[in-house]
Amino acid sequence: FYDITVIDWLLYTLVRFLIAILSFLPNKIRFKLLSFIIQASTALIPSFKRVSLINLKLAFPNMDSSWYQMQITRSCDSLALAISDFVRLPTISESWIVTHVNFPFFERYKELKKTELKKGIIVATGHLGSFELQAYLASVLGYPISFVVRNFKAERLDAWWNLRREKFGNKVIPRKGAYKKIISEIKSGRDVGILFDQNVKRSHAVFVDWFGKKAATTKSLALAALDTESRVLVASLKTLEFDRYSMQVVECDFTSLYENKNMTRKEKIFEITQTVSKHYEDMIRDFPEGWFWMHRRWKTTETEDQPEDFY
Repeated sequence: FYDITVIDWLLYTLVRFLIAILSFLPNKIRFKLLSFIIQASTALIPSFKRVSLINLKLAFPNMDSSWYQMQITRSCDSLALAISDFVRLPTISESWIVTHVNFPFFERYKELKKTELKKGIIVATGHLGSFELQAYLASVLGYPISFVVRNFKAERLDAWWNLRREKFGNKVIPRKGAYKKIISEIKSGRDVGILFDQNVKRSHAVFVDWFGKKAATTKSLALAALDTESRVLVASLKTLEFDRYSMQVVECDFTSLYENKNMTRKEKIFEITQTVSKHYEDMIRDFPEGWFWMHRRWKTTETEDQPEDFY
């Protein structure tokens, strides 16, 4: 039998040690090293590559084999860059953002914050591009955000990881039992980021079109939108070239839907979820190598008698 506390401490110590070593490396060398490690992992664990290939063929059915292989390789590079960016989060400054991140929506965002003073904005996002850096940018620019995450089982590691995320005022909301906190934060005027691009349990899902196939998608985003009648932004951070990024944002104004008395709550949940999903799908289509294709996105089906055995 193993002592969970000891395992927790060992994991925490190991990760801290690795992050410390990586932080001393130049950015490009750190990225190349992480890319090599991830590429090697996909070779050693064939299921990673197999799931990625299945998902890519479902999403882009008319491509040739060389295109699929290229996207898998580039997706590993994108994940390596996201981890590399997490390593350097404490060094990110406003001046760095000005010279490295294209953010055409920022002026509009500041206008929205002035008009939405009494409640926060919901940011629908996911695992596209450098997602850890994406959340960090808002806080460095003076607009901290609260966001929902799945906690690590190792408590000491989880606390340290989240401390880095929260350096400039961001707040981490644990995924378990998050809904009440989401509503509270929005009503207090804080923006809340909700990751909605991964598979969820059937009881927590609304099934919407995702690359032409029904996918179990979290209800929490649409429920929060309806319960607060907030503005919704769909956002991702696209990599333009090494160390250059562009913040992609689509504004969704669901005011007329909120006020529509001819629609049921269930219909509104579906419509909101489908709309944000379509916008995010468009972002992935524009930057396919940036998404986390290793995830079993279509694992949960609408009914129990429709098992997805292709994974």
